[in-house]
Amino acid sequence: MNEFFSPGKVYVIGIGPGSENQMTLFALKTIEQCQVIIGYDTYIDLIKHLLKPSQEVVRAGMTEEVYRAQKTIELAKEGKIVGVISSGDAGLYGMAGLIFEVLHKMQFPGKIDVQVVPGVTALISAASLLGAPVMHDFCAISLSDHLTPWNTIEKRLVHAAMGDFVLTLYNPKSSRRKEQINIAQNILLQYRNPENPVGIVTSAYRPDQNIVITDLNHMLEFPAGMMTTILIGNSQTRVIDGKMITPRGYQKKYQLHQNIQDIKKSDRMNITHEPWALQKEKQNSEMQTGLEINLMKNIPKRVLHKYYIKTKGSLNQSSADSEKILNAGFLSVLGKFLSTDSRIEATPDGRLFLLCHEIDIETMEKLDSEGLYLYDDEEYILIKTCNFCDGEKPESLVWLDILNKSLADIHVPGQLHIGFNGCGMSCHGAVMEDIGIVYFRGEFEVYIGGKKMGRNVRLPLHTHLHLSGEEMISIVMNLVARYKNEGFEKEKFFKYILRVSGQVV
Repeated sequence: MNEFFSPGKVYVIGIGPGSENQMTLFALKTIEQCQVIIGYDTYIDLIKHLLKPSQEVVRAGMTEEVYRAQKTIELAKEGKIVGVISSGDAGLYGMAGLIFEVLHKMQFPGKIDVQVVPGVTALISAASLLGAPVMHDFCAISLSDHLTPWNTIEKRLVHAAMGDFVLTLYNPKSSRRKEQINIAQNILLQYRNPENPVGIVTSAYRPDQNIVITDLNHMLEFPAGMMTTILIGNSQTRVIDGKMITPRGYQKKYQLHQNIQDIKKSDRMNITHEPWALQKEKQNSEMQTGLEINLMKNIPKRVLHKYYIKTKGSLNQSSADSEKILNAGFLSVLGKFLSTDSRIEATPDGRLFLLCHEIDIETMEKLDSEGLYLYDDEEYILIKTCNFCDGEKPESLVWLDILNKSLADIHVPGQLHIGFNGCGMSCHGAVMEDIGIVYFRGEFEVYIGGKKMGRNVRLPLHTHLHLSGEEMISIVMNLVARYKNEGFEKEKFFKYILRVSGQVV
């Protein structure tokens, strides 16, 4: 026998809706291994087709939960493997808690091992049939006051309504409890719109399943009982194409109908785009000077964009990312449209980016003519160069221009950084870039697969020495072509090269 299923052990099993197709594999396997099955009559009937003639079955009716728990512990003390059946999930309004409590009161803590076997609670089953109503914060409240004081339940209803939670009501009504659901509706109507969507699911995934989507004002017009779960949406919940949907919040930040988002991928975690966030609120409250406060007040409602900067250095007239010389020409163009909240910042790896409102095509062309090129930080090849010792070592510039022209129209799956240094000093650390190129005494060296930043910093994986200019260009272009054709979507080069490292020559 599997050691996991050992004699004298108790398994509290959540069977979900009770259908074999809706039960977890863990639950199915556990039921199969148990020597004794204990449960409420209705739940035993739901799984009787799974039971074997050799298994002992102990049935009990409603309100006999304590008896079931005590009987479970008694049988476990005899060395039997006991399975206690709960519908839904055993740890949510199920038998799990009571088993632990009774075990403690009977002074057997730790001597009998109890394993809770998770199941699919009615909340999740009902939600799957309604659409996606619990995509945001939610809570569950049982309206049964047999074990919980009604005034406590009322307080929970009030606070759940005030907190705008998606609310799930368990045990909404029975043959004896008919008033509670009416009171719950009245409480919710004090805080919610009468048209607030409501889903009513009875016997989810069972033969007599029934699904209704209505609203808070009309929810009492439909039958409900102990097999019913009621899901009440929050203020954002909508009925779309017959399904109950609670937005997660993406629509506040993104344009769900656009293929290209206004917020660039590299800038989506910037708190500028999340004015509702705690960090943003703290930032606002910590502003001390009148100037800072004034700047915050003047920030337009439009979204800020992040543009990375390439400059055309005076040394080579290429689009290489050489030393950032912010010349007067494009600074004067920038100054004509930048607002008070625009700024230029540096990344940890030495790149510059401009944070500003979206720049129109005409302005982009003016900046380009002045030697400034702006690009997004997603799919690109970036050549970062040294300053060639202030122009004293220009021998390799002709090959830099050839490389720039060769790569100009190539689009790659993710980010590819190429470092180009004009002498063996390698002052700007080209050897640690994705592809590093160093010119030394009339020859080129190519370093592949380095990573200079992050928790997984590494030295180059491959090195090619004593290359002519033609050989250097050939190796680099071959690598870029392979990356373009073999790289996964959005896969950065340093991840790609590690994945295929054994194939690189």
